[in-house]
Amino acid sequence: MRKGSCKDAKKKCISNVARIMLKYMDKSVDPCQDFYQYACGNWAKRNPIPKDKAGYDTFEMVRESLDSVLRELLEDPISHDADEIDSDDAMIKAKHLFQSCMNYGK
Repeated sequence: MRKGSCKDAKKKCISNVARIMLKYMDKSVDPCQDFYQYACGNWAKRNPIPKDKAGYDTFEMVRESLDSVLRELLEDPISHDADEIDSDDAMIKAKHLFQSCMNYGK
């Protein structure tokens, strides 16, 4: 790994986060008058609360994303190759439990 590659990746990550944060800022507001509106004023415009929720924030967005990834992992077929499978593996146990609760036969 090149010496500067981690530093470059960190700069790129920070730049991406900054760009995202700037979308949520309302630069038309004076931060000395209403800092919250200045810092978060466009959040509600860009992320309306879904009708089935009482609120919606970044934690909810991350939770929904995590739920989706977890479901994909659990729905991924269990390998039946004897060399790959370890019946004590937590992921294998979780997949068996998940699939036992789902109706895959219909």
